[in-house]
Amino acid sequence: MLGFSKRVGVCSVLDSDMWGLYEGLLSTWSLHIHYLIAETDSLDAYRLITEPDVVCGGSTLLPHILELISRPWDVRVQHICRSSNGLADRMANLASPSDLLIHRYVDPPHVCRDIIVSEAAVSVG
Repeated sequence: MLGFSKRVGVCSVLDSDMWGLYEGLLSTWSLHIHYLIAETDSLDAYRLITEPDVVCGGSTLLPHILELISRPWDVRVQHICRSSNGLADRMANLASPSDLLIHRYVDPPHVCRDIIVSEAAVSVG
């Protein structure tokens, strides 16, 4: 499991979710991972990515995300309920307000371990 945090500045909730998907896809691609299940708790982001010709409006990141998905690898984007995505929220809050660099984590930060255990218990149970 990999994680990251990045401050994206002032933007819409949708764009924040799209940044998370974009950075996650880009990081995974750079690690030569060939199979990925990308999860989002944003129904709007999910619909934009899975139904780009149907959904009106959008994000300037959409073409970049679609290009990443179209590369030669197996990517599945799925929508999950917000209550199952506490880890992503906790990771997002690790980003420093003044730092626009991305921080990647191979091992989960200590402040995230409790939520990993609780979310794993819910997904198994």
